[in-house]
Amino acid sequence: NPKQAIMASGNLLAPTKVPVGTGHGLNDWIRVHSAQPRRQTRTVTMQELAEHQGPTGELWMALSGKVYDVTRYVSYHPGGRAELLRGVGTDATPLYNQIHPWVKAEKFLEKFFVGYLSGPMRSLLISQPMAPPPAPKRDDADDVISISLPSLPPPAPTVSRTWAQSDSTAIVLLNSLKGVRREHVNVEVTDAAVQIHVAMPALDFQFLVAPTAAVAKEVTVTAQMDTVRIVLQKLTPAMWPTLGRVVLERASLPSGEAVAIGASPTSASRCVLTDRRPINHDTYIYTFFSSSIIDFKKIPVGCHVVISADISGTTESRNYTVLAPPFSIERPHGDSTLHLLVRTYPAGAMTQHLAALPLGASVQVLPPRGGIVGPSTDRPIGLIAGGTGLVPMLSVIRHVRASGRLSGALLCCFHTEEDIFLRAELDALATTDFRVYYLLAAPPPEWTGLVGRISTDILKSTMPSPDRSPDMYVCGRPGFSASAMAMLAALNYPSDRCQAFL
Repeated sequence: NPKQAIMASGNLLAPTKVPVGTGHGLNDWIRVHSAQPRRQTRTVTMQELAEHQGPTGELWMALSGKVYDVTRYVSYHPGGRAELLRGVGTDATPLYNQIHPWVKAEKFLEKFFVGYLSGPMRSLLISQPMAPPPAPKRDDADDVISISLPSLPPPAPTVSRTWAQSDSTAIVLLNSLKGVRREHVNVEVTDAAVQIHVAMPALDFQFLVAPTAAVAKEVTVTAQMDTVRIVLQKLTPAMWPTLGRVVLERASLPSGEAVAIGASPTSASRCVLTDRRPINHDTYIYTFFSSSIIDFKKIPVGCHVVISADISGTTESRNYTVLAPPFSIERPHGDSTLHLLVRTYPAGAMTQHLAALPLGASVQVLPPRGGIVGPSTDRPIGLIAGGTGLVPMLSVIRHVRASGRLSGALLCCFHTEEDIFLRAELDALATTDFRVYYLLAAPPPEWTGLVGRISTDILKSTMPSPDRSPDMYVCGRPGFSASAMAMLAALNYPSDRCQAFL
């Protein structure tokens, strides 16, 4: 029971119920709520919100980015009038989540929804306003017109994240995920980090944290009543002061930037496997024919697709960056060609499924989503890739080469020399302005390149210096990304120029 587990943790305040007057019970409020007509919604500023806190007039409260009129609810609140009034006129999300994060406010205040809160919001750590889409532009090279969808910027997506703990567990709760199902959620734990990815048709949420102490690789994940509950088992029983150091936290709408006119950014398409080519001992380039009208060679920097398949009676979903390299690659199906570069893991349900998928079989693919701030063409770039984390770096290089001179460095980190893929193509990218380095953890005796694991010394010797204000990008397994981002911070790279792919 989520409520029992949270209250047992000692980190949240126990809600206190007080007697309410006759005719002001839960069932009475349900009748009031049902009879209430919906009001016209609008955007609410923080100043407007602060003006609605009494003693006369309407009482407004913001919860997870939504503003509600709670004037009529005051006398029905089980915790009493005084308790409810603590949050009026403010963004009450932290207080609400401290008392009862399992209670869904939108269920009993939906008819009293005023509108979305605009401006800075202290409690919504991952709420990021979407920039207005650029005007349609013509790509002369391919004679194709592409346009961002939707044509108007939607409200910024919000996710309310809380956590609780006991001596032996840490529980992460993600609220306000309407319609979320278990197959939307993927959690990966390494020695140094926990990565959570929620890929829903209308929302993409990514969270990477280096926990206070080590946790077990096996986690328990449930998704019900618009809430995801992730239970982490602590390897050493203890109470933590915090969940840990947050490396990345981002919520965004599925990207429409690479969707051709008329495509729906939330509809899945059927993609047929037409080729599978090995590029090393455990990694393949998969070629799919897509039945959608998405032009996959125009995927924006940092976007990925979500692949879904029925595996042993369970729907599994994983996100993969589309292979869009800066060098030529055969596109047998023209604009309908989808290339994925995937390493096969012994315990990876999806990667094993793809490795065994017969030619002619299909998977479901959701259009591009996610996204990061693209690199500036007048600055050098520093790219730090662990294994197949190299794939999104290729899209960064493609972007820069198409619009300006490529300068900076690429650091490719692998375990053995046999793990390196596309080496000839990567070597061909090297110039006097752009360096390509390989770092091996277990090199052969004749290896003359970099040796060991990623470190501040290696970054100092390979990456453009911080005083040049380079755009820095990191991609790899969760622990790799967490370590690399911490090293960049220690080396005084500007935080607003450092980004991690998940």
